Amino acid sequence: MSTKINFHQARLESSYTKEISLILQKLAQQEELPFFSVSYCSLSTKAENLKIYLVFANEEDQKYPEIINKNYLPFIKRQLAKSKKFARLPKIIFLLDQKLKEINDLEKIIQKIK
Repeated sequence: MSTKINFHQARLESSYTKEISLILQKLAQQEELPFFSVSYCSLSTKAENLKIYLVFANEEDQKYPEIINKNYLPFIKRQLAKSKKFARLPKIIFLLDQKLKEINDLEKIIQKIK
């Protein structure tokens, strides 16, 4: 079963990733947030939900997606609305990107096998 690529949705995800990365970069400079980056964004098919996956440099900083959701989400939504690049704003959820951890775990397993 092949999946049909929705280019409009992919373009929106890319635009959200860029814009939110800039907003979070400014926010991290103002607040004392740990070093992190936006890994990727995932937009639901009807553009109702936007999941933003973050990668943190330190293991201790894994709690920060919850803190960003709770404390900084209204500020981020206001900044997105001010940019006027999007017709409507979906519900935004910040999550921890687990792919990097899974890759590191697989690399450790491969090293043990060798």
